[in-house]
Amino acid sequence: MDTPARPGTVTAVLSVNSESLSALDQTILPFLKASKSIREVLLVFPESINRPIRQTIRRAILLTEDPGHPEISLRPWSGLWDEPLAITRTALKATTELVLLMDTKGLRDVDDGTRDMLLEPPAALLPMGPRGMIVSLGNVSCAESSIAPQHASYLIPPFIIHTHKLKRVARQAQDIWANLGRQVSDSRSDEVGGIVIGYSRPEWCARNTTGANFLDGSSLFSVNVTETGTCLAIEAPRESRMSGRFALIFPKISHLRLLLPLACQLQQTYSLRVLIYNEDVQLRNGVRDWQHQAMASNDTIGCLIQYYIISSPLREKSLLPLKWLISFNRTYDVVVLPRIEDPVASSVAWSLSQSLGYNPVVVHLSIEDLPYTLWMSSLSLTEWRNWNVPRIELSVITKDRPSSLGRLLTSLSQSRFFGDTLDLRVHLEQSSDMETMRLVENFDWKAGRLFVHHRVIHGGLLPAVVESWYPHGNNTYGLLLEDDVELSPLFYAWAKMAILRYRHGDSTNKSPQLFGISLYQQKNLELPSEGRRPFDARDIFARNGIAHPSTPYLSPIPCSWGAVYFPEQWREFHRYLSLRLPGSTVKINQNIVPNVRSNKWTQSWKKYFIELVYLRGYVMLYPNFQDFVSLSTNHLEVGSHVKVRSEEKQSLFLLPLMQLPITPEKYGTGILELPDRSLPNWTSLPVLNLTGSLSSLESLKRVGESRRAELAGCDVNSRLYDILGFMCLA
Repeated sequence: MDTPARPGTVTAVLSVNSESLSALDQTILPFLKASKSIREVLLVFPESINRPIRQTIRRAILLTEDPGHPEISLRPWSGLWDEPLAITRTALKATTELVLLMDTKGLRDVDDGTRDMLLEPPAALLPMGPRGMIVSLGNVSCAESSIAPQHASYLIPPFIIHTHKLKRVARQAQDIWANLGRQVSDSRSDEVGGIVIGYSRPEWCARNTTGANFLDGSSLFSVNVTETGTCLAIEAPRESRMSGRFALIFPKISHLRLLLPLACQLQQTYSLRVLIYNEDVQLRNGVRDWQHQAMASNDTIGCLIQYYIISSPLREKSLLPLKWLISFNRTYDVVVLPRIEDPVASSVAWSLSQSLGYNPVVVHLSIEDLPYTLWMSSLSLTEWRNWNVPRIELSVITKDRPSSLGRLLTSLSQSRFFGDTLDLRVHLEQSSDMETMRLVENFDWKAGRLFVHHRVIHGGLLPAVVESWYPHGNNTYGLLLEDDVELSPLFYAWAKMAILRYRHGDSTNKSPQLFGISLYQQKNLELPSEGRRPFDARDIFARNGIAHPSTPYLSPIPCSWGAVYFPEQWREFHRYLSLRLPGSTVKINQNIVPNVRSNKWTQSWKKYFIELVYLRGYVMLYPNFQDFVSLSTNHLEVGSHVKVRSEEKQSLFLLPLMQLPITPEKYGTGILELPDRSLPNWTSLPVLNLTGSLSSLESLKRVGESRRAELAGCDVNSRLYDILGFMCLA
């Protein structure tokens, strides 16, 4: 690893002018904390802004919480100097071995890793920084930002340089940086004027070239996997950064290749570090424990991922990943590990919960699911932190349709669960045939625990569904599946993404009116009193001027063909049924919801759930993908509610399932075919009523409360999910 500069051997020189004065309090922040290398900070500025500079610095020092920060000195310059000349002549007065030269932007336009490198630099022999110019045959171009060190003809601030190299150039008045590079290169046989390493916002290039078009952020990187020859902790470029820090720790480089689309997206928003711990590689001479390499994505993604690689005896490998994490002296929000039987991964997971003094979220991803993880890039930091909180439980309701049941169980087995474990309960009716029971008995569920329930007295479909799941706590969710349903292999990605966004994400995206997540995409409306009619959400939204007709939407219609139900409303539904079925609130044959066909569904649980959501103003989230591509479909098998099945009728309900893509690394999975490639904010979701007309959450709630007042003869506020109080029975 590169030898760091000796403590206290760097002086930082920062230029300030009237335009940059307003941002000085932010620019100076990195220097208002204790530093091993920075001894002093020299502010260089025109005499005309002396007073406001002093006021700003005095205020910044008073607000700092670290009294051990470097000394800050003010150095006004003569009006006859330009900025580069003022910087170099002021830097010559430094008494340290190295100087950090900065223009008015300071370190604001470089990424975290580059900033850390410049504040705690290695003992470099050549000038070193993230911005470099290449002169070739009279043409001037910008060196591409890269994790790999590159030769340049000269550097543009910010960069580190030995103080004595400024002596000759400080006597010149023009082209200071180009002349400085020429002076350095003249003393070398390779004619190198500086080393470019790290990342800076691309705007600097246009400011320092004329007519240049060689910086294209979409295709900035096109190199193959290569060893960089450096161990500096520098991260890839990003326009904006949140405070979140991620670490990916996997056994093989091939695993990182599968994760590359997700890693590239994470790197745009968060600080990201990657470790590979089980490759058979030979470390470079003089490098202990791990070395630093880089991987480029294909042209579709266009990014570069740095990674560290361990090559040590097996007995040491279980300790090195933790040592690697601690070596950066930073806490991590999320650490992603493989879900495999692996002593290293197990040791890291255990150590993270025991040894660091903080508890990062550990996300375990199955290796076979890595190519399909791009949807996770849409998650916010809060949603990532809550990755392990929600737990989806599967309930299958079946009777005597073994072929249908087999199709459903096969689709479940082929689904991607991204390392999560899911309990599966299969509920057999009293009249289930032997073939169905044998199928369940021989079924091997690998994603979690399997429970089988068998009725001894016939219950019928209503209790079979309603009693198939009951929540334990408010972080468990029930996916209810009748046996004529078939699932997309990506259904879990949709369900978990939506639950994290609207249940465990930002508070502005949470609402007690949301009762579930549908996997099925509505193609017909069943409830209008005049009869079934075709339905196309995209067409409705386009005709009504919705900005994104492809957006998911909210509807009060409960889905029975593959949907996740929320715990609070499902408990309330149980209590509602216990009042409604005996006629405790209103007579059993009285219609609660006016003018809907479900009033005739006397044997269906949906009739009563529709009543509850109508009274409460509840809604379910529905997908809205192109061509009705869905996360579940219904085969409309003959059963309790379907007496005759024609091909024409089946075509009304059978939808194309979202399939696993052949090349997910290029095109993702289809899950993110959403407005701005992310689930919309709660307030941006369109709202429909029971008959498919545009409405609002406030309107649905108001209509339900009005009907409640008519039925119960009261108009009082009640607690959330308290149906007794709502119906004025408490």
